[in-house]
Amino acid sequence: VSIAKSGESAWVRGVRVGALGILVQGLGKLTVERVVVRGARVHAIYARGTNLTVSASTIEGATGIDGDGIVAHCADPCTSGKPEVSLKLVRVRKVKTIGVWLRGVKAELRGVQVSETEQVDFKYGRGLEAAEGVELTASFVVMSDNQDVGILVQGSTAQMSDIIVARNVRGLYLQKTTAVTLERFRIAENQGVGLGIHQGAKGILVQGGEISTTKNADLPTDITGGESTAIGDALEWLGGSEATIKDS
Repeated sequence: VSIAKSGESAWVRGVRVGALGILVQGLGKLTVERVVVRGARVHAIYARGTNLTVSASTIEGATGIDGDGIVAHCADPCTSGKPEVSLKLVRVRKVKTIGVWLRGVKAELRGVQVSETEQVDFKYGRGLEAAEGVELTASFVVMSDNQDVGILVQGSTAQMSDIIVARNVRGLYLQKTTAVTLERFRIAENQGVGLGIHQGAKGILVQGGEISTTKNADLPTDITGGESTAIGDALEWLGGSEATIKDS
């Protein structure tokens, strides 16, 4: 399904979509409801410069080299405002590279599950990535069994509550952030690092959660790759980052 018409709205509802996925660019708004996307070659759902709503939908499997899940980016360059993205009751499973990839958007995720995202050429395999100015609100989100970091927030702001990040290769990473609230969370059984606060991240409040059972793993010393070492840290707090951590 390919849609490209400026300033108008479109709906995709109650259908099954195969290898070509759903691609939209420059549309006013796209709404996807009760849709199954299976075996995408490149992107299951791709929206650039478009307000996007996805609800009660499932994305599963990938047949191509990339085959990632939901991709929502601002228009390039990102100078004309942030598209609004809403993902509710969405399941993403066994895609490649990144399950949900957000760039330069304002996004709300509620009841989203991403699991078993696979690496490609020993790279990525991430559950959720929010980067380059994303304004993220996430609640009742589960990121589990992904082959790289469960959640990466970089150069963005985030409010996250009632989330589970479990059994990923790295749990939750915050990098170059300006404002993040993390509360009522469970970060458990991840490899290498449970919670990483890196690269001068600021404005972080961590409250009312649990980080447990982080497992030792031989991992790159930086999330982008490079030399590796054995790591098994529940909490990494590096690079001049600033955070407040409270019990409840």
